[in-house]
Amino acid sequence: PEKPKWFATLPLECGEEIIEIEVEIEGSRRRPGDEPSGWKFEFLLELKSLGPVRVSVEMRNGRLGIDFSVTASINERLDGALPILRDRLLASGLQLDHVSTSVFKAESEGESRASQVRLDISV
Repeated sequence: PEKPKWFATLPLECGEEIIEIEVEIEGSRRRPGDEPSGWKFEFLLELKSLGPVRVSVEMRNGRLGIDFSVTASINERLDGALPILRDRLLASGLQLDHVSTSVFKAESEGESRASQVRLDISV
């Protein structure tokens, strides 16, 4: 059977501007012999002050994985905040697989993609 998948574009009021957030939610069903069921939530938004931000949150086998993709200028600040985020998630009782960042590399026509520069904090 196919994995259930949902896509949506949602409005978000950010100060005086309204931006669109692209959201994807994917679930997986468990069949005999398969990996445990889980889900993945991913969203992408672009803010004037930050540029593109992609966040992917995945829950597999009771463990949470979070991946951030941001511009190089924001990555440094985010790297400093990841240990705090990790500690707060652990303190709330969540089991973490990883919390990581990657840097978007600008392409032609304003498109972005994540480069191979990564910081990965695994628990």
